[in-house]
Amino acid sequence: MTATTGQQWLLDLGNTRCKCARLDAAGGRGEVLAMPHRDGIDVDLLRATVGPAAMGDIAWLASVA
Repeated sequence: MTATTGQQWLLDLGNTRCKCARLDAAGGRGEVLAMPHRDGIDVDLLRATVGPAAMGDIAWLASVA
């Protein structure tokens, strides 16, 4: 894993939900949060859940089609 000064997030964009979890400094996964997205992702809810992005933050996105 690359060392960074910012936060790292795992995002899994599924058919019905977007699941996300923060990685800690050792690369361990934190609490998994799930948000439904019937008509697209609620960006305001996502921002309220993960907070604002900052320089150095990383998001790892997975979506299986």
